[in-house]
Amino acid sequence: MLKFLCVTLLSFLMTGVFAQDSVVNRVIFIGDAGEINFKQETIIPLAAALVLKGKTTVMFLGDNIYPSGMGLPGSKEELETASILRSQYEPMRAADAPVYFIPGNHDWDKMGKQGLAKIRAQGNFLDAQQDSLLQLVPKMAVLIR
Repeated sequence: MLKFLCVTLLSFLMTGVFAQDSVVNRVIFIGDAGEINFKQETIIPLAAALVLKGKTTVMFLGDNIYPSGMGLPGSKEELETASILRSQYEPMRAADAPVYFIPGNHDWDKMGKQGLAKIRAQGNFLDAQQDSLLQLVPKMAVLIR
């Protein structure tokens, strides 16, 4: 699977090199990137290389933080989980792509009691970066009503 994905990404890279002017918009969808491992460390830079400045949006499709979402403020997991999110968005933002995170079941504490608190913590962390092109969607105002 990873080999197929790498070959597919490389073919997009080659196509992008020759046809960048004809691209109107590009959306990169990435799911299940919630732990720093070989696959994540390989795919994220390859995807960032596909960013066309001013034309690309990146959507993280959930399970952004394994195994059970963002560490709550003051918890021992807080710094590690922040690092996991940074590993996903920093290469994309460095390439000037807007980045949006959609929560998945792991982000919701696998539907546990702290699920909403962990989603709020993830949204608060992203908001604290003070980058309007880095967001959790839907916005927290929608989630708390």
